[in-house]
Amino acid sequence: EKVKAEMELKKVKNEEKMEWEKVKNEEEMEEMSETSEEDAAIKPGQKYSVPIPGSADREFYESLYKQKPDSAMAQEWCVAYGVLSYEEAERVNEIVKERKGLGKAKAIRKDSNSKKQSKK
Repeated sequence: EKVKAEMELKKVKNEEKMEWEKVKNEEEMEEMSETSEEDAAIKPGQKYSVPIPGSADREFYESLYKQKPDSAMAQEWCVAYGVLSYEEAERVNEIVKERKGLGKAKAIRKDSNSKKQSKK
């Protein structure tokens, strides 16, 4: 009977331990979901999900943006992937949109001029 009691006690302790680990894991999952909800917030100009910190692309473009904030390539990537703060994303997104708008207008003018020249 003493052995049975010891086995029953071990069983109860194991169940308590498993329950504790389950609660701990649920709390960790809640914390993770809260931070991922913040990251998942769509920012102005964002097209893709935010890459995890430490990914090679993110490291490259963030460092490029810090070194050269006027880099068109860095601005477009940082806005599209939502790695900037909301306020900065608004400001930089306007710059990107203006640049793209001007780029299209220039391309149309070049195409229309080249057609006129080829007709002559």
